[in-house]
Amino acid sequence: MNDLISKGLIVQPRPGAVPRFKRYLDTMPGVTVSDDWGDISAINSQAKERLHYPTQKPLQLLERIIATSSKEGDLILDPFCGCGTAIHAAEKMRRRWIGIDVTYLAIQVIQDRFKTWLPHALYEVDGIPRDELSGRKLAALDPYQFQLWAVGRVGGQPRGKGADRGIDGEIIFLRGAKDYGRAIVSVKAGKNVNPDMVRALKGTVEREGAHMGVFVCLDQPSKDMRTEAATGRNIELPGGIRPRIQIVTLDDLLAGPSLGIITNLNTVQVALAAKAEDRKKPKRAPTPAEVRESPPFKYPIRGGKSKVQESLPIDEPLLVAPQPRSKPKRRG
Repeated sequence: MNDLISKGLIVQPRPGAVPRFKRYLDTMPGVTVSDDWGDISAINSQAKERLHYPTQKPLQLLERIIATSSKEGDLILDPFCGCGTAIHAAEKMRRRWIGIDVTYLAIQVIQDRFKTWLPHALYEVDGIPRDELSGRKLAALDPYQFQLWAVGRVGGQPRGKGADRGIDGEIIFLRGAKDYGRAIVSVKAGKNVNPDMVRALKGTVEREGAHMGVFVCLDQPSKDMRTEAATGRNIELPGGIRPRIQIVTLDDLLAGPSLGIITNLNTVQVALAAKAEDRKKPKRAPTPAEVRESPPFKYPIRGGKSKVQESLPIDEPLLVAPQPRSKPKRRG
């Protein structure tokens, strides 16, 4: 005991108290390092780095992985870079990097990401159309990827695959301080376009309550298509008075289309502005066609052998014809 006291390993809080053994961290064996990193927060709805990309990982997580597996100046390869978290961390930590992804949507998100957080980063983008030949080749081989590229070139956000109801993309643009405008984008990657397609875009713009519409096609529009677009009236934009329905060709996409709008919003700002615009729109009642295409309703019923009511065809009447009521008998 005296030896332990002389070494400073025994502590007595007060006279008469039970002596206690004193431990030092540098002499303790410690705890085995686990793979549960609880100090890295997930990307929730309030995270500043959130890009609304479904597979986005926290930047701090990729920074730790890169820091423990490489040194400054090494080359980082991410063959499925998605929204670019790994290459963002590599650029921030002074690593060289290569990012690869199959969709143009991912490339657009990464470009927006670098423009927002790493504006001085130097990089090159390969594999996207740079001339008319490569643009037409992309439209022929993969019309959907051409659609994503075209929507990105006009400063919009794509809608994705599925029933788009005439909307291939949306552009949220600035009109003033905290005042946003909304444009509907329709992309036609085929060679056969006609005035009816322009007329359909006008109807979609009216139905959605949008400020303008952008019709994208490969070749120069015909005279009838231009006439149909001109009947959509004009609109006052930050770039001056412009047609409400504008036609953009492949040559315009390559040169950089001039729509008369300000689209320098990054991905996060666009998503937030789009939500704000959606909240302003009045609720629209479903059309008869949408009701018919919706799944049949099933109402749970208590009691009896059958627990679920059988589904009824939506085009059949749900009410039966009223039955005649019998007269009550009078008592003598």
